[in-house]
Amino acid sequence: MWSIIIALFVTIIVAIFVLKGYKAQVILIAGGIVLMVSAMLINQGLPLPAEVSTGSKWLDVFQFIKITFSTQSAGLGLKIMAIAGFAFYMHEIGASESLVRVLTRPLIHIKHMPYLFMAMCLMCINEKRRLKPSFSLCTDSNSRCRGNGASTR
Repeated sequence: MWSIIIALFVTIIVAIFVLKGYKAQVILIAGGIVLMVSAMLINQGLPLPAEVSTGSKWLDVFQFIKITFSTQSAGLGLKIMAIAGFAFYMHEIGASESLVRVLTRPLIHIKHMPYLFMAMCLMCINEKRRLKPSFSLCTDSNSRCRGNGASTR
């Protein structure tokens, strides 16, 4: 119960500071540290394996941050560079403008029926949601999903 109250309180405080215009990165990391320290104070513990622990639960907070940053940042940087390179290449060869021109051409014919078009889009979105596998059914250890793969939304 305390963990939910603390998490809601920290989330509200972080949202207030971000909406006031403070640097989001600093506020989010400070909120995360406050949540980890409060979890230790109410004996919830950290999700840090014993073999990488520093021996001090107060230093384990920073060890957890170090491990998380080192495992996440390298892969994220490579993904961002690949996406940016692909977007730049598509822009240079004019593929973006051509795609927009080709995909918006059919919209000229339905100019007189905007509500019908909106209803068709809504049906397509609902069908996509129904057929897309839910990420909540997937496990972290492997990429196979439990259940039948249909989303429950």
